[in-house]
Amino acid sequence: MILFVCTGNICRSPAADGILRVLFKQQKKEVYVDSAALGSWHIGDPPDSRAIEAAKNYGFDISFLKARQIQEKDFYHFDEIIAMDDSHYQYLIQNKPQDSQSHITYFCDWFKDEKGISIKDPYYGSMKDFTDMMQEILEGCEKISQSF
Repeated sequence: MILFVCTGNICRSPAADGILRVLFKQQKKEVYVDSAALGSWHIGDPPDSRAIEAAKNYGFDISFLKARQIQEKDFYHFDEIIAMDDSHYQYLIQNKPQDSQSHITYFCDWFKDEKGISIKDPYYGSMKDFTDMMQEILEGCEKISQSF
């Protein structure tokens, strides 16, 4: 079971969530995937419209996803909790209960040689930033899907 985490759960983490769900389905793998936010700003909202558009341009529909905030129970429920950037990683490490068995990693650790690299937040950027994010997330999700 995999949980992707980003700031508001409207750009990076739902993109990874939606893409990995499709990849696992295509590979006939039954792995539960979800995503969550650090903060509560967008709870119940769909992904950012630019993230939806960028995903659609790559053949993925993420419009059905709804933002939620990470909860303590997630640290017990998910085997892998994957942070999209350093602030997410630090938050997860600091808030992980000591008896949790979840494994916390950076998203880029799954497909880049250098460890601790962040996926750039496209929220305040242009459509190109969302397209670049989507390309990077697709590459990472392809590697993650091969690991399960």
